[in-house]
Amino acid sequence: MKRIVVVFLLLILLIAVSGCGNLSGLLFGMKSNADICDEQMESFLNALEAQDTKSMIALFAQNALIEAENMAETVDLLYSYYQGNYYSYDNWGATNSEKIMENGYLRIEYYGTYDVTTNMGTYRFAFHYVAEDSFDEGNVGLNSIYVIKMEDDTDMQYAYRGDGLYTPGIQIGVPNTLPEEFGNDEMTYGST
Repeated sequence: MKRIVVVFLLLILLIAVSGCGNLSGLLFGMKSNADICDEQMESFLNALEAQDTKSMIALFAQNALIEAENMAETVDLLYSYYQGNYYSYDNWGATNSEKIMENGYLRIEYYGTYDVTTNMGTYRFAFHYVAEDSFDEGNVGLNSIYVIKMEDDTDMQYAYRGDGLYTPGIQIGVPNTLPEEFGNDEMTYGST
């Protein structure tokens, strides 16, 4: 009987450490990739719907703001493009993260893709968010966010990733660009 209990506990620990589902978060108080991405998306949507330019720009990394061209003008264009108030979103189960560790430095990045339904239409969003970067703290924050109206996207059966370049700033109306040999790149375009 003790053996069964020990094996069961080891199995639970193995599942938790491997990050399977959200069990590791429940056991160790860590947030899942989806939770972290949902928080970023909700912060962005709240700023967008309130048309709070200062709060929206504050979500972006300093380096992204430097690289993005005419950020304030782009935010104004976004206010015209995005209509309504969201009442639901779907993250496609396609949020993922990447951790890069080199010479004692750590960078943690998240990629999210969402279909957001408002009272006036449906929009697709994709973003790249850096949660930690000991290589360069100027990279911490949103790096890029893409948005397109659902009806203007070319590949609605796939999670939205824009052109996959994650150009710094806000990119409006960029349709999905899928690799020619789709299926070999599930980490970028499919679910985790």
